[in-house]
Amino acid sequence: MIQRLPWIVGGFGLLAAAIGWRVAPREFYGAWLAAFIALAAWPLGSLGLLLAHIMTGGRWGEVVRPALQRGVMLMPLLVPAAIPLLFGLSTLYVWLRPEIAESLPNHFYLNGPFFAFRAVIYAVVWLGLSFLVIRALRRPETRQNLVRLAPPAAILLALTVTFFAIDLSQSLEPGFNSSVYGLLTGVGMTLFAFSGALATTCLAANPDQRMIPVLARILLGLAILWAYLEFVQALIVWESDLTVDVPWYLHRTTGSWGLVAWAIAGVHFLLLLSPRNQADARSIGMIALVLMGMELVRWWWIVLPSLSLPFGWIDAAAACI
Repeated sequence: MIQRLPWIVGGFGLLAAAIGWRVAPREFYGAWLAAFIALAAWPLGSLGLLLAHIMTGGRWGEVVRPALQRGVMLMPLLVPAAIPLLFGLSTLYVWLRPEIAESLPNHFYLNGPFFAFRAVIYAVVWLGLSFLVIRALRRPETRQNLVRLAPPAAILLALTVTFFAIDLSQSLEPGFNSSVYGLLTGVGMTLFAFSGALATTCLAANPDQRMIPVLARILLGLAILWAYLEFVQALIVWESDLTVDVPWYLHRTTGSWGLVAWAIAGVHFLLLLSPRNQADARSIGMIALVLMGMELVRWWWIVLPSLSLPFGWIDAAAACI
């Protein structure tokens, strides 16, 4: 019964999301977009972590490598998962509406044909890199080729993830400017993927107890890096005080979304500060699961206010899939 539980939850989530698509399409597209980005974070973050370990080495990567490889193998699921979004692009993105697009200064970048071209590039690059990395890791005789592949692959992954973040989430409000946004998104994806790998590793039957504190410190380091970049972005917007940027934060720091913002910031740190938690495999595994949940909440926090939508049952249904 326990083994069937994910399928049951996913089935109910899919049914509820399909009903939401029918009765409230605008809410559905916002919910699906947030869930899709969270899904993409797992294989993309896992791929980035594998490439980082290939270039730097370390015992930590060997411990979580099986979980990261399983994460990368989710990459092909992004293709069918993106199909529902194709029907709601004009609902999600105002720059696809002719009456608005003509007045945008960045229309040369935010337009339908160029967006479609970039989407194809992302799919080809990510699926290709995933195939090459997984195949090389399974064949010891090709490991040396993987060492040479890793640096350019990491650069290519970073560039595509940056533009992917701009295209799918930052462009929901095309007037918002942030040079940190792509890096911030990449770090968030890495934190999500590492949390998933850590939860899988720490909650396994016989985790390596000697590596638990090391993995916990890496998790804390990623959380601190994410918080630093989030703070830098907010500080730059606050100091600039530009009318095109300030509304982005006003939508997310007032009312109930303001409480969500404080919850996101607090949870990322409070659970990890205890040395006792950092030394216990089960505690770290549960904390990693909580952090994965908070990353999903963060994507709701980013996507839904852009569409002037509250959190609803359709968001929960899409997340269950």
